Amino acid sequence: MRRVDTSGRAATRFLKIAGVALALAGAGAAPGLAMDRIEIEVDRAKLLKLPEGATTLIVGNPLVADVTVQRNQIMVLTAKAFGSTNLIALDAKGAIISESTIVTILPNKADQLTVLRGGGRETYSCNPECGSVAQLGDEDKYFKATIGHSRERTQNARTDGGGK
Repeated sequence: MRRVDTSGRAATRFLKIAGVALALAGAGAAPGLAMDRIEIEVDRAKLLKLPEGATTLIVGNPLVADVTVQRNQIMVLTAKAFGSTNLIALDAKGAIISESTIVTILPNKADQLTVLRGGGRETYSCNPECGSVAQLGDEDKYFKATIGHSRERTQNARTDGGGK
């Protein structure tokens, strides 16, 4: 369980994000406090409005989803893995203002190719050319190699192409 204390500057920021997240859940940015169910694709973020008076946000399982608070009563909800968890908003006295279920869903795979090799799986993003992408459920060796390539590329970019 991850508990976010919204007192002070960090608290104000967190509360803002939480409220926006709840209000914007779904297709639009309709105002409102809490939604019973918030669906979000894995590896995606969603903006929601903090519930009025919320000072603390609690995410039941931050391995499935996490939340951060931004300015203007907005929170950013990020889906990290498949599954479901809950989001609880408390007021300054510790009373529950709202509780929502967060359900993380599979992303749209229209541009993805899945290759099955024996018992292993590899995922490629094809738009229009195909390249390796690490997805939950991919074969361990492929997943680690893809992540390693990505990290190395990022490090090289930070050091001007590997010291050039």
